[in-house]
Parts: sequence; C-alpha cells; structure tokens
Amino acid sequence: MIPPGSTNVAIGTDGTVSYTDQDASDATYGQTVVAGYISLADFPNAEGLTSLGDNLYAQSPNSGSPTVSQASTGGVGQVVSGELEMSNVDLATEFTNMITAQRGYDANAQVITTADQMVQALEQATQ
Repeated sequence: MIPPGSTNVAIGTDGTVSYTDQDASDATYGQTVVAGYISLADFPNAEGLTSLGDNLYAQSPNSGSPTVSQASTGGVGQVVSGELEMSNVDLATEFTNMITAQRGYDANAQVITTADQMVQALEQATQ
C-alpha cells in the first residue's frame, strides 16, 4: 500500500511499484520505497477467456490455468507505465465515429460539387 502524501509514485517495466516516503516519522523518510510488484498472468489459450465486459476477463475451462509471474520474467512481457493498451479501445464506437466522419465528408464534398455545378450553369446562362 502506498501511504497518503507519498510522492514520485512510479511503476517499472518489471512491475515494481515504488514511491518516495514523505512521512517524517518513518525510518524511510525521503527514501524510495518499493510498495510491491504487479504480477502478470499468461494463459495457454488466451482466446478462451470469458469476457466480462469493460475490459475484464475471467478464466474459463477453455482458457486453461494461468501461469502467474512477475513482469519481465517467465516470458509474460513487461509493464509499460503511462500507456493505453489497445484492448481499452471500444472498436464498435470507433468504427461508428469513423463512419459518421466519412459520411460528413461525403456530404460536404457533394455540397461543393453541387455549388460548382450551379456556378457553371450560371456562367453559361450569362453568356
């Protein structure tokens, strides 16, 4: 647990969670302290996990049993602090936004084409 008032909270690529102790009554005052480690799990069949929604997954008979390791060991990968994982993206929403933007672009392009045709027709009528 990271005590209230601590500063410089950081997460390393090996899953180390550290902070600078700001409690003057502690023996570690002003020092960097390791609060703990983030563990990662690897499944024999990650596609077999059960989706619970909101980017949450649960073990299922199809996924197999997890192998839990500290990050950067056992082939489970690294922790990257401050990055957003692609699985946090709602693809359906992003596709909907893309289609809406594309339709707006098409409508604007059609308006420009129609305006251009009207100007051409007006020029021909005035000659």
